[in-house]
Amino acid sequence: TTAEFSGTIDIAIRYEGDALTAAQERTLRLWYYEDATNRWIDVTAYADTVNNVIYGVSHDLSFFAVTTTP
Repeated sequence: TTAEFSGTIDIAIRYEGDALTAAQERTLRLWYYEDATNRWIDVTAYADTVNNVIYGVSHDLSFFAVTTTP
């Protein structure tokens, strides 16, 4: 794409909540992969555990991952 933006981007990703315990849902995190530093950055804003959507805020677009603590 050739799209350009400035500022931040609100990210919303649906997840499968049926496979998670309530404790795992409380530890959900949304991560952004930063090419420049070759590392994952936590961009989590909050998780809507009723509708199974995790939200984050990022300054860039790249790979995103949703994780939880077992």
